[in-house]
This record gives sequence, structure tokens and C-alpha cells, in this order.
Amino acid sequence: MSQSTDSEPPPLFTPEEREIVKDLGSVIRFQPGSLIVKEGEDSDFVVLLHEGHVVIEKGQPNQITVGIRGPGELVGEMASLIKEPRTAGIRSIGEVEAQLIPASDWRAFLHQHPRALYAHAQQLAQKLKKSTQIGEDSLLTSEQKLIKILVKLADSGLGTEDKGGHMTFKNLSQKALAKMANISRESAVQVLRRLKADKIVDTGRQRLTILDLAALRGLADDVNTVAKQ
Repeated sequence: MSQSTDSEPPPLFTPEEREIVKDLGSVIRFQPGSLIVKEGEDSDFVVLLHEGHVVIEKGQPNQITVGIRGPGELVGEMASLIKEPRTAGIRSIGEVEAQLIPASDWRAFLHQHPRALYAHAQQLAQKLKKSTQIGEDSLLTSEQKLIKILVKLADSGLGTEDKGGHMTFKNLSQKALAKMANISRESAVQVLRRLKADKIVDTGRQRLTILDLAALRGLADDVNTVAKQ
């Protein structure tokens, strides 16, 4: 039997466990831009995403995007384990359907299902590891920050890929991109203009298309190399 590696944590639920979890809490549909969880609030439910994507935001008053999560992922779980205010906010990108599970129900489920508890711990460890990059990212240029966000978007499953390998994101404004990257809208416009001239991306009204994902990943690799120096 092959063992999971750090890069491939075990699945959060087995089919049998998922059948049990589906009866916990309640399912709610959120409109685009809805604040599902506010940073600093005292709520302790966990959020299991069924449809759509959310951004994880940290920092008051100037928020930065520290993650993008999609269907099947669990978010806000730290609050169910420690009785402290929320350390980050959760906001829907487009329409989102999510299951809100009370902390007591979630803890009881983990107690009764050790395999799921281990998978949960593995995924939490990976998220904490990624969170250490926030300080490093603050030293990056506007172009480097936006490139990293574009790669995160490409990996999130939020876009639609055509037969030519072009990935399109709809209802995504330059203002929203700038906020995700923690840069000004003017800086985002300039960076996108350069990437467009290099035929790496194309833009339209509330639309972004990644034309050359390999080139974009190459730029992101250069950014990661610089950040580690």
C-alpha cells in the first residue's frame, strides 16, 4: 500500500465518512462577494465547500488574500479546535454553496473517525506551512505578487479551460485581482498590460484569460526563487 506524502495529503473523507458528514449542520447558498466568516469574530463552525470558490483574507484594515479554496475543501476549521477569534475572513468569489458544521458536531465526528482526524491534521499542517509565505510575499514587487495570484487562480479550478489550453475566468475584475494580490488597481493594470503584450494573458470586461500557463508558471518559479534568497 502506498503512503501519502507531504505533497499529497490523504483525502479528507472516505465515501462512507462523507455520507455521515452530509447530515451535519446546514447547507447555505451565498451570493458573489458574500462575507461568510469575518476575521476576528467569535464563531466556531467549519465551512465545507460544495460549489464555488472562496478567498481567505487576513489583515485589518488592509486585507490580503492568503488562499483560494474550492469544492470539497474545508475552511475555517481552526476555530473549531481552539476557542479564539477567527484569524482570517472567508469571502465568496462567485456563487457558493457551503455546508456550515457546528464545532461540537465536527469535533465529535473527528473523535469517532481517527482516519479523518489524521487527514484533517495533515491538511492543517500543509495550510500552516503555506501561511509562512505571507511574510516573504510582502517583500515582492507588484508584478511578482500578481503573478503568484494568477498561478493560484489557475490551480484553484475556478477557471474554464478550452481545447487550446487557454483558461478563462469570468466575473473577475482588475480591482478584485489587485485586492487579491494586495497591490493598487493601477499597478495591476500595468502588470496585466505587460503580460498581455507578451501574450501570456488576455483581458476583457470582467474577464481574464491565461493564454500561456507554462510561461506564467515559469515567471512564478522565478518569483519563488527570489523570495527564498
